[in-house]
This record gives sequence, C-alpha cells and structure tokens, in this order.
Amino acid sequence: MLKNLFLTLCMFLPCEMHPALAQDTVSVSLPQQLSVSSITVTGNRRTKEIIILSELTFAPGDTIRISRLLRHLERSRQNVLNTSLFNFVNIDVLYPDDSATIAFTVNVHERWYIWPMPIFEAEGRNFSDFLRRFDGTQFNYGIFVEDLNFRGRRETLSLRLITGYKNQIIFNYSKPAQNNRSGWGVSLRRQEFDQIPYTTGDDKQVFLKMRGKQLVRHHKGELNYFYRHHSYHYHRFTLMMDDYVISDSLHCINPSFLPLNAKQSRHIGVRYNYIYDNRDFKPYPLSGNYFDVNLERKGLGIVSDYMGFTDLQMSAEHHTPVAPRFFYGTKLTLRFADQKYVPYVFNIGLGYTDFLNGFEYRIVDGTRYASLHNKLLFELLSPRKKDLKFIPLRQFSKIHYAIYLKLNADAGYVYSHRVPAGNRMPNSFLFGYGVGIDFVTFYDIVLGINYSRTNFGDSGVFFHFNLGL
Repeated sequence: MLKNLFLTLCMFLPCEMHPALAQDTVSVSLPQQLSVSSITVTGNRRTKEIIILSELTFAPGDTIRISRLLRHLERSRQNVLNTSLFNFVNIDVLYPDDSATIAFTVNVHERWYIWPMPIFEAEGRNFSDFLRRFDGTQFNYGIFVEDLNFRGRRETLSLRLITGYKNQIIFNYSKPAQNNRSGWGVSLRRQEFDQIPYTTGDDKQVFLKMRGKQLVRHHKGELNYFYRHHSYHYHRFTLMMDDYVISDSLHCINPSFLPLNAKQSRHIGVRYNYIYDNRDFKPYPLSGNYFDVNLERKGLGIVSDYMGFTDLQMSAEHHTPVAPRFFYGTKLTLRFADQKYVPYVFNIGLGYTDFLNGFEYRIVDGTRYASLHNKLLFELLSPRKKDLKFIPLRQFSKIHYAIYLKLNADAGYVYSHRVPAGNRMPNSFLFGYGVGIDFVTFYDIVLGINYSRTNFGDSGVFFHFNLGL
C-alpha cells in the first residue's frame, strides 16, 4: 500500500499559507535520507511545466534529508508563488511503505494573464501627492494590452497607449532568466508632456503647465540581458539610449533642465543591477533578506559630448518574526552620484523613487542620500482564503487576504552641494514616524493607509498602493 502524507503548504490557508503560521506535522518512521523519484505538476493549464520545476529546491534523483524536508517544501512553495503567476500553490508528498524514495505533486492555481483593458489612472509620484495637487488634469486615459505569461513561459509582452497628462507609447517584451539560465528583453518608449516639474520650491515640485503645447518629448530604448543562478541571485545588464527635446519656454525658466544647458540631449547609458532575494513573499515579506546594487553610467560621450555621471545605489532589507503575530522589517538605502551637480531631469534625491513616511508631499534634491525605513507589524487578521462562488472565472473566484497594523519610523539625510533658495530639507536630518494599516490580497495587491508626522512639522493621512518597505 501507499501511505499519503499530505504536507499541504498552501500560502493562503489559515494554518498553512504564511511562514508565520504553524505547520501541522505527522509523526511517521522515515529513513534519514530520501531519494526523489518523481515530481508531478497539476493545475498548469497554460504555464509550461519547466517554469514551475525550475523554482523547486529539489529535482528527480536528488537526495533529501528528512530533517530538511519541510524546509524544502516551504521554500519551494514560496519560490513558485513569487513568480506572480499563481494565486495558490500546494505541494503534496507521497511516500511508499518500506521505500527510501519520495514523490511530490505540485498543484498550482493560475492567475489571469491577459489584460486588454482601458486605462484611467492618476499621475503622480504617489497617490497622496496626486491628491494634494489634484486640479482635474492629472489623469491618463487610453488602452493597455498585456500578457504576463506569454507562450506559457513567464514572458511579458505589453503595449501601452495613453493620453491626458502625458502622451505615451510603450512597447515591452521580457523573457526573464530561469534558474541557472539567461533571458533578455527590449523596451521602447515615446512620451510627451504639456506640464512638467521644472524646479523645486519649498521642498515640493514646481510645475510649468502649457495645455496643448509640448514642453518635453522623450524617446527611450533599452536592451536587457538577464542571468539568474542558485534561485536567489539575479543579474541584469542594460544598454539604453535617451533622446530629450524641450521647449523654449522650459529652457528659459530652467536652462539646466537637460545636460550641457541644451534644448536637446541624446546620450547612451549602461547599467548593471544585482539582486539577492530570499524573502518569503515579495509583495509583502514577513521573513527573509533582500540586497541589491544598481550601478549606472548616464552618458558615455559616444553620440554627444555629454560625458555624464555615475550613479550608484545600494539597498538591503531584513524581515523577521519577533513574537507570535508580530513582525519587524528594516531597509537601508544608500545612493551616490560622482558629480556635485546633475541636470534637473536626472535628479536622484529622496521623494522620486524612494521616500520617507510623512514626506510623501516633499522632494529633497541632492546628489547623495541615505535612508532607513523601519516598521513593526501586528497581524490583525491572519491570512485566509474565501471562495466567491458567484464569480464564474476560476482565476478570480478564490481570493486570499490579510490585514496588518503597523508602526513606522523612518530617517534620512540628503546631501546637496547647492541648495536652491526656499528649500530647507537638503543637508538636514529627516525623520518621519506614524501608524498605519495594510490590506494584503491576491494578485500582489497591497493597500495601505498611514497617519504620519515629521520633524519638520508635516503630518497627515497618506494612501499607498503596492508600496514596499
């Protein structure tokens, strides 16, 4: 006879879904080592089997120590979920009596991959800043067509056509690197703006608006090469070309908007990015570590006289449970440009891609900065799933969700060699803190509401969608 040991590790069941939750175990007399005889994949109607198998920490013929079996199962389940191709993943174990072999069945619940949809979206650095500046013009509308699992191989193919705040056309194809394999991608972009931030005043973006008149035209092309090894190490090499044209009006009020005080700039750049990522659940990690290095050279003096500058950014994250239902996360970011001044279009201070809680409205310009983010989470509503039987599509009829309360405490410092008049935050210590609540659900959606204060006297309620630590 065969003895079924269902060590079902489904991410979105109350007792199995999340690494913070206890695992039920069954006491069975087993050999110290087991040989993997077979792996069966079910539920993958579109996804190729190799995409799933490449995420597992074991393969047929491997030997697994029984003391590490649960660790292999949990890590493999997390890896498959972190592809963002599935809503649910179960791994079952089949152990024949009187045998030193073990077999696995991986069952996946696929997401919806093809999204032909109209676009009506808010434009802004973050949703809270959009609400602050809202005057009825910060909207984009158009159409977006995307296949997130093209050919069933986890490739991404997308086309985006929008108008409104900006006119934009983006084509993107990406074949990500599988474990110990390479991939590649290409991205082409054209966009035009009739309103654009051209300087910073009172530590906020100041906009030039000329409805119907083109202020900035931007073309960009990227060619990417990817390589991944040992599951958690990712490398990306990028060759890119940018072409900017600005209007006389914009050039008049900010001559240093583009490199070399020009009205047109074309330059080639290169970038290398390395990532180590073993977090349990990338959209909302509760345990694990993350580290990345991004080294970019903007301008090589090849197609123009602009020799550019080097931009180095490093960040590290750590997430861990600290008590039942309590979790702690911290993130340190360092960024450095090798020039005292950079053109305004390349500004790299806090508030663009990285900002502190409580500083959502602010821009802190500079060429070097450090930031530290900390949060303490309390699991208010443990992860659970729900069947929505009234929805006929299986990709949407089963959902998972969880709710967390959080305390935030962030700090930072931005160095600027020359601070424009009216800005007080560069070259000053920055500190923000507050409380909030996060709602985590399927399709990697995280909705957050924070109340935050800063050491500069700012305070308010801020809304976030899919914001990291």
